[in-house]
Amino acid sequence: MNTWHIFVFSFNRGVFLKNCLDSIKKCVANIDVTVIDDNSDDPTTNEILNSVKSYYGFNLVKANTDNLLEKRLGGLYGNMNMALDISQTKNKKYMLFIQDDMQFVRKVVSSDLNNIEKIFDDFNDIQQVQSCFLKNLQVDHYKEHLTHLKENKCYISNNSVHDLSAFSDVGVFYVPRFEHNNGVFVSGERNNNKISFQNNVKLAYLEQPFMMWLPYAKSYQGKKINLKTKITEKIAQCDFYPINIMDDSAYQKMINNQEQKLPIAEYWLNVDKLKGYPTWSFSAGVINLYARGGFRRKIAKLLWKI
Repeated sequence: MNTWHIFVFSFNRGVFLKNCLDSIKKCVANIDVTVIDDNSDDPTTNEILNSVKSYYGFNLVKANTDNLLEKRLGGLYGNMNMALDISQTKNKKYMLFIQDDMQFVRKVVSSDLNNIEKIFDDFNDIQQVQSCFLKNLQVDHYKEHLTHLKENKCYISNNSVHDLSAFSDVGVFYVPRFEHNNGVFVSGERNNNKISFQNNVKLAYLEQPFMMWLPYAKSYQGKKINLKTKITEKIAQCDFYPINIMDDSAYQKMINNQEQKLPIAEYWLNVDKLKGYPTWSFSAGVINLYARGGFRRKIAKLLWKI
């Protein structure tokens, strides 16, 4: 659809980037895709980037200190502003942000896009729809602060709490409304959330999401991490855990949802190497140990006290 544009944000995560791009190729059709890379220096990542146009048929924008793009590129939020510039220039109404350590988990059909557009049409105070699954670690928070709107096939944050209730770094943005309310992206997810919150903007969550972060993702290649983080990632077995693409049976089960379950990733998605784990972690740090449970959870509690 020519009013939509997908942006993939990349930096030094070769195998993750390939998985993300492969998932787009399998799950999405007839939508422009642009990879914005923040000047990766990892050989594996650059090998994948070299195939963005030739194999995937996607567009590629790289940060380059030798041209004017450096004023808008450099770091995730600079790259998000570049995506906003591209969307405005190309008259795109909807821009979807996904990061290289994420993937699409099922086919995106026209009814998905139509439903998102309807959400924006029906609610003037919504400028972003979160298209990711929810996290089991936060299930109690969701139950308390999300309102289910069955007709719109979504949940709405009630904005009773300030903590990331109005903004996410990923998902679908309605470009004209974001331009009017926020104008540009500032540095930091919480700072963008603060601005959105002050503008009385709400965040919608899809009832039937189609993308997700990879669980227990290890730090990107070349990132400087301290000893505590290195030990944590090793004990938590942080690595590359791609999510299985939902088949028709799993998708129909989610659509029917007879038990009215929230769209929690661990309920609906499958990762071959994580079978038997009821809770996953999608964040960096000690939380990876906590989510693993057992003796690792005890270690996490001790580390949090230090």
